[in-house]
Amino acid sequence: MNYKLRSIVGKFDIKIGLLMFAMFLLSSCSQNSEESLFEVNHKGALKNFMVRGDLSAKADLASYENLNNLYALGAIEHLKGEIQIFDGTPFITSEEGNIIAIDSTYSKKATLLVSASVKDWQSISVPESIITYVDLEEFIGKAAVENGIDRNKPFPFLLEGGVKMLNWHIINWVEGDSVHTHIKHKTTGLNGVVKNEDIKVLGFYSNAHHTIFTHHTTNMHLHFRDKKQSVGGHVDDIILEKGMILKLPISQPIGVFQQIHNAVVAYANWIWGLPLLILLMGGGLFFVFYSRFIPFRYFFHAINILRGKYDNPDEEGEITHYEALSTALAATVGMGNVSGVAVAITMGGPGAIFWMWVSAVIGMVTKYFTITLAVMFRGKDDAGVVQGGPMYVIQEGMGKKWRPLGVFFSLTAMVGVLPIFQANQLTKVIRDVILVPNGLDQGVTSQWIIGITLMVVVSFVIFGGIKRIAKIAGKLVPLMVVVYFFSVLYIIVVNFDVVPSSLALIFTDAFTAESVLGGAVGSIIIIGAKRAAFSNEAGIGTAPMVQAQAKTNEPVREGLVGMLGPAIDTLVVCTLTALAILVTGTWQESGIDGITVTVHAFDKAIPYVGSYLLFLAVLIFAITSLFSLSYYGEKSLAFLIGTKKARYYKIVYVLSIVLGAVASLNFIINVIDSFYAMMAIPTMISALWLSPKVMKETKKYFAKMKEKGIL
Repeated sequence: MNYKLRSIVGKFDIKIGLLMFAMFLLSSCSQNSEESLFEVNHKGALKNFMVRGDLSAKADLASYENLNNLYALGAIEHLKGEIQIFDGTPFITSEEGNIIAIDSTYSKKATLLVSASVKDWQSISVPESIITYVDLEEFIGKAAVENGIDRNKPFPFLLEGGVKMLNWHIINWVEGDSVHTHIKHKTTGLNGVVKNEDIKVLGFYSNAHHTIFTHHTTNMHLHFRDKKQSVGGHVDDIILEKGMILKLPISQPIGVFQQIHNAVVAYANWIWGLPLLILLMGGGLFFVFYSRFIPFRYFFHAINILRGKYDNPDEEGEITHYEALSTALAATVGMGNVSGVAVAITMGGPGAIFWMWVSAVIGMVTKYFTITLAVMFRGKDDAGVVQGGPMYVIQEGMGKKWRPLGVFFSLTAMVGVLPIFQANQLTKVIRDVILVPNGLDQGVTSQWIIGITLMVVVSFVIFGGIKRIAKIAGKLVPLMVVVYFFSVLYIIVVNFDVVPSSLALIFTDAFTAESVLGGAVGSIIIIGAKRAAFSNEAGIGTAPMVQAQAKTNEPVREGLVGMLGPAIDTLVVCTLTALAILVTGTWQESGIDGITVTVHAFDKAIPYVGSYLLFLAVLIFAITSLFSLSYYGEKSLAFLIGTKKARYYKIVYVLSIVLGAVASLNFIINVIDSFYAMMAIPTMISALWLSPKVMKETKKYFAKMKEKGIL
């Protein structure tokens, strides 16, 4: 970037940053403030009986009898029939002597019930081109957005008209059968086909409730009744006739900031597709075989380096190997381990943990390459201070003509490292553990107070610079790992009888994806890779920025130290969290997500004090992450506009802590996922491009160590 362009950017960087921050705040908070004219509720969850075999009642229909404009569907207690309620009128079907029995009362209980009260509907003609179940699902999602409904939240819909064919079943589960599969659910009881008849379908749409009340990998759950009201039940497949009418609940129109939110969610889903998976995991596998497993073979040598055995205070750099790794771990061993693992399991099932392990093992070698390169190709900022990171690797290692790729990394990193997720989940655990049980929670007001308090605390630390951050992180990281390790170890010991089955479930579900995703193995791999990337940041490019500051003239040494990060972060800490959640069964509880799943696990296994132990660990995890992440963003901005103006990044950074405290978790996760994906592209491209130079340096280093008799 030439001087003229830099000066232009410098004039507007603060104003632009604050404007973007304001838009970010409004878009992320908008869905919290926007009220819908309907609300979907659910009792029970599909995974309760699909995985745990829990067929007990979760809802009594009698308590719904006086609700106005009620629409509901579900399954009768013990899976002995299907529930359909249209505008307050029950149409409950079950099997009695191989014939359909119909009940129009509220006398039953439900093991699963999804409901909403809708007064007014808007009618939409279904195009003739919409014929199949898949066509219908896509059309309903688009129609919802076009008509002011947020499809990232569950909503009900009706279909009225003719069908060419509709496959249905009424479940009548055999008592004592503990093996639940999707095929058995369709065939155990009555089933049949409706052809060329008029029907009425009630459905619920959600892209966030798989295994809660939507089946397999579909976003819809459909029940029906025919026009003569002689048959009704669960819809397995459907082919539409012409003239079908879709009815959607009338909702408030979606504002511009909600549209931004929807666009972010769609972009995150798109960018984390197969190409990025190939780049991250495929590129990592290339590093593993290209290096001939050298990083793994010298694992204990890496530990000796970390212990300071070869430290030389006169070598170039700012901090020791230990401080460099501690600072990097302070940013990664955090909410990604406690909350991110819970998100992985609830979204993808226990098998997602296996793919997190795979990503971590591959990521160890990826980090070896990226961090070695960061030390090999350290550059200097405009103040003459030695710096490192993917942007400098690109500029110094690949050449000036590749600088735009480094600029792209820096721009995406400034958003990707904002501490919004950490602030959000820390706020959540403070409310869940401290405020709510003591009657002190004031809703959004509490979120603002917590956010502002965190902002003040973090401000005192991050304005002290990298050396101060390194010293604080170096002291807190070991403490937080010890506290967390012994807490989870206790949970595992008291639940040791289910540890083998929990570990077995991780491996079996990894290749079947039956627990949550209904067989979508591809989806579970992507979920595991996304959460591993968020947890250990291998291939993302943040760790090389700080570990390039290590005092060493041997790039390979810091690469080996950096390799330990994913091992500690994902293979140890994430595994402990996963086992705590699995052995206590809290991942199967309905209506909770994120950090709350882990809180319930600790509270269940360690009554009275468990949630407080977790609170202590989470507090240290989140705070150390908040301390460390600002350094990455400031370095990225300094690469673009110089060090003098880069300090203003800290202002936006600390303000974003308040944003994270009050914003929507769904929006935050998708923002971070999107920008991490974009950060990975230049990081992995540069690492792959320059990998021969890493291998040349590696061979040179180990030959030298052998000559000195060290190895």
